[in-house]
Amino acid sequence: MGEIGTALLLTLAAGLSTAVGALWVVLRGTPTNRWLAAAYGFSAGVMLYISFAELLVAAQGTFVETHGERYGSLIAASFFLAGIIGMGCFERVFPEPEVDDPKGRDRRIGWLTAAAVMLHNFPEGIATFTSSLGDVHVGMAVALAIAVHNIPEGIAVAAPVHRATGSRRIALAWGLMSGLAEPIGGLAAYLFLRPWMSEPVIAGVDAVVGGIMVYVSIHVLMPQADRLRDGRTSFVGPAAGMAAMALSLAWV
Repeated sequence: MGEIGTALLLTLAAGLSTAVGALWVVLRGTPTNRWLAAAYGFSAGVMLYISFAELLVAAQGTFVETHGERYGSLIAASFFLAGIIGMGCFERVFPEPEVDDPKGRDRRIGWLTAAAVMLHNFPEGIATFTSSLGDVHVGMAVALAIAVHNIPEGIAVAAPVHRATGSRRIALAWGLMSGLAEPIGGLAAYLFLRPWMSEPVIAGVDAVVGGIMVYVSIHVLMPQADRLRDGRTSFVGPAAGMAAMALSLAWV
């Protein structure tokens, strides 16, 4: 297998790990309110940690190098806020379900989370692919880190879909589809984007995706977790998600 084939294979493996999270949901059966609230909180913690500790920091570092401390930080923050605002506008595409329609609410959460994960996985696929071309060992480390945190993302997508539809097949399909954005990103990098990819472009994409994930975590996942627990806020899930993400990134 050549260099390009290896890069694409690593990207595919990292993306398909979302199906592992979705499969875990499917094998457990219909989630209880308490379990689903924990999954929402855990996934929110994963997304928040990635957004603030990885994506925004990396984007800011790149822009500071090219534009200086003040303007570089402002540029990164602008892209980050653009992601938050853009996701807020995108959310309006999905009408708010009735208060007495929990299945409609869960279905909407599944769609929004899947959209956020797909947007997040696309640039991750580019990053895995391009890093693998430069050094296959670096690419393997990147792919492993992505695979580890894609598992709870698969849970975040599949859990509400399974709860809303009662279908294991649909839940697994949504988890799988959200992960396929990863190899699609790698393939796009190879076919179309490689001549134009640069560190500032990747940094801008990272910051936007970070903003998107913050919006989904704070505005969608955590409020729904509180709703499922009858308004009792729990920081265990988000804290556990952040801890798991920090350990997985430190491990590789």
